[in-house]
Amino acid sequence: MEKDEIRQLYWQAEELCRELESARENLYVLRAERGDEAQKIGLKNLSYYKKAAVALISEIAEVAEEEYDSELMGWVTEIEEALSSFETEVYSE
Repeated sequence: MEKDEIRQLYWQAEELCRELESARENLYVLRAERGDEAQKIGLKNLSYYKKAAVALISEIAEVAEEEYDSELMGWVTEIEEALSSFETEVYSE
């Protein structure tokens, strides 16, 4: 795989983590403003982000293994943690 393609994966991973953090923060605010409606919105967003995360994690894991890139593999953990944090916020009361 070319260096540009690998850099693109780094960028995608970083961007997804930023989006998840932003979504978590927005959900926290939305919960204060709209109460129960926030969980419905959060569940919808969670479904989207889970699909995006699974696809990106799969691609990253494959490339990281092929390229022996442990730093890239570290992004798998970052994505999983960001997704878990968002999921916790969705299900919190």
